[in-house]
Amino acid sequence: MRRTDSQTTVTRTRRARLLWVFVVAFVTVFPGFAKEDDAPKAREIAETESSIFTRRWVPYVMPLLEAFRPGADSPKATLRTTSPSYAWVALTDARELTPESWVFHGCLKFGDREWVYVITLSSHSGFNIMYAIDQSGAIYKSYGHVCPVLALGKEQQNTLQSAADFLKTRTVNGMLQFAWERVTKASLETTPPVVVRTVPEAGVTDVDPGLTEIAVTFSKEMQDQTWSWDWCGKEFIPRTTGAPVFRPDRRTFVLPVGLAAGRTYAVWINSADADGFKDASGRSAVPFLLVFRTKPSNEAVTQRESHIQLTTEHTPAMKRWTAEMLPVLEAFEPSAEAPRALVRDKEGERVKIELTHGQWGHGYHYRGYFGFGEKDWIYVVAASGSSSGALAIDQDRRIYRSYARVSPYLFVSLSGKAELRSAADFLSSCPLRTWDRRCCWDDVSEMSPATAAPVVVRTQPASGAADVDPNLNEVAVTFSKDMQKGTSSWEPCGNENFPKVRVMEKGRYLDDSRTCALPVKLDPGRTYALWINSANADEFMDTGGRSSVPYLLVFQTRK
Repeated sequence: MRRTDSQTTVTRTRRARLLWVFVVAFVTVFPGFAKEDDAPKAREIAETESSIFTRRWVPYVMPLLEAFRPGADSPKATLRTTSPSYAWVALTDARELTPESWVFHGCLKFGDREWVYVITLSSHSGFNIMYAIDQSGAIYKSYGHVCPVLALGKEQQNTLQSAADFLKTRTVNGMLQFAWERVTKASLETTPPVVVRTVPEAGVTDVDPGLTEIAVTFSKEMQDQTWSWDWCGKEFIPRTTGAPVFRPDRRTFVLPVGLAAGRTYAVWINSADADGFKDASGRSAVPFLLVFRTKPSNEAVTQRESHIQLTTEHTPAMKRWTAEMLPVLEAFEPSAEAPRALVRDKEGERVKIELTHGQWGHGYHYRGYFGFGEKDWIYVVAASGSSSGALAIDQDRRIYRSYARVSPYLFVSLSGKAELRSAADFLSSCPLRTWDRRCCWDDVSEMSPATAAPVVVRTQPASGAADVDPNLNEVAVTFSKDMQKGTSSWEPCGNENFPKVRVMEKGRYLDDSRTCALPVKLDPGRTYALWINSANADEFMDTGGRSSVPYLLVFQTRK
């Protein structure tokens, strides 16, 4: 049957739309092959935005922001007060973006020429974010209550006389407050500082005990008189011999110490609980884990074993749960009344273990005892909730830790073993992929470079470098431990800040198994920023399955 002109036109239109969707998707997913141009202000992307969901949404929103000009038909945002504590900005035009998220549009006008256009995203998953553009073309970002109204604090209710007033407000979302932030391209000035060098180096096991100071060098100048040494338990704190101080360059921080032979020392330079290391603009440094061990001597005193410190777990919830559970583990003795753990299902190498005794605390606690003969046993305590994790103790009173699905089941992969014949079989189970990380059972009775998470110790180019050769054809990252080959997480800090790479390129490990190189193409006079692991991607991991501590690499090529 012959097609009519109208059918042909419809077909061509559909093909054109499909081609356009493909091109947009390709450029969004593989930003390195996007056409380079002089991006206007409205295309500037947040430099520390690492959420995969946000990166998908931002390319949709940016063209709307760039193209918007207020008119008679523009969606109007109206300011109204509904309570003594809050003022509400109601956004009037809702557009469905996906089946589980919505976009709301609104324009606030202040006189004839001054305005702010706001686009907010709300999803059932609890992910709320908003962007705004003003009459000068500058982009702002904030988080808040956006379904479909924006809540402002009481102090701003009667003072919104201009766009500047609006952008100075703080949004309120439950107990959290976030200010509007001017969004810029990544630059050496706007990105947070990172550790670029430590003395001694992280992961080293033969440090001279005669070393008199620990030195940490950052990628940029830092504020004086503010720092955070978050030690991984009292067993790992060295004797200090003087006051800590920044060197004159304001980049290297020095702690005078007296070290003992044959000892392990472990400290977070900034952490989730302490972020005192800040650059001159007040941006907190990216956390860094420094673990090293001194050389033994004939007279060296062996470091006392501690069953009390699970030293690499630094979230407040896990600290509380650990403090509660360790006495339970240490006091446990097998008996007829001890709660028994049952092997429920076997799916090839995958085993589901049911822990039979539950107790409410900071989360549900599930407990189970495995007996392998009369003297070989393992006792497991698992927590379900925001602090999901599992602890275990064996007959030698050694403490182990893992992460697993524990509500109320613990999944174990047996790495080819047909069944659990001993406590050693149980503890040698291979790494598991859980909700957000991968980890095997760790002996945490004593912290060591072997049980600590890997960290980035060197990059090429160095983070913070401002005169990088644009002809450099690869970015290289060196870790503190041997790493698993074939896995990596190079995460963009906004599509415009990621170097050009081949499609699906993951990088290659060099012969030392510690250095991963990513082939790239760089342009002159550009700033590049990428995460080596992040909160959303943690595929850089050591041979034991421990994900590396996230690291931010930022550098600038010369013109």
